[in-house]
Formats: sequence, C-alpha cells, structure tokens
Amino acid sequence: ADKGRFAACPIQMKASSGKHFGIYRKYERIPNLIIAHVWNAPDPLHAVTYAFTQKESLRIGKAMGWTRTDSWRNGGEYTTRSPSERLQELLEPFRMTPKKWRAKVLTSLGD
Repeated sequence: ADKGRFAACPIQMKASSGKHFGIYRKYERIPNLIIAHVWNAPDPLHAVTYAFTQKESLRIGKAMGWTRTDSWRNGGEYTTRSPSERLQELLEPFRMTPKKWRAKVLTSLGD
C-alpha cells in the first residue's frame, strides 16, 4: 500500500571494527530515531548491521538487566564490546537486510 510513499527518519550509526552494542538514554529525546550498530565495519564481506528504535533497544537492555546497573542509572548508558550469546540471540531479529530497512523506517515513524 505504501510502496511508493517517501519515508525518512534520523539514523544514528554506531560503527565498530568488532562487536559493540549499547543502550543510550540521550537518544530518548529524538523522535523516530533509528540506532544502527554496524559490526566488523572495516570488512564489508563480514559486516553486520542491527537497527533498533529507542524502545526496541531499551527492551533488549531491560532483558539483559542493564537498566538496573549504576552505569545506566547514573550515566544513562550501558555498552559492551563482548556481546554474550544471549545478547546476540536477542539482537538477531534486528539484523538488517536491504529489504528490512524500509520496514524499519516505517516502524520508527509509528513508534
């Protein structure tokens, strides 16, 4: 139905040469923001992108117990450069493909 409709939203990209993921309170004030984490960015053959709305990333942070940490409560963020197997399982539904990007943008507009 909206195949031809133009849709746009802001994207905050977090690129890493390894595997890095975090949640950030400072992004709550930006409506419709998508936070994209790019792992293995220098190696296009092995690069992986995960993309989230703020609400989605916070749900992952809550599931991991990060929102109960001093880092989150006092600093407003929690990050890891060593994602556990459990975290990687939680991230997998948010792994982007070219086809999934349009749906992600439309989701952010309705979030």
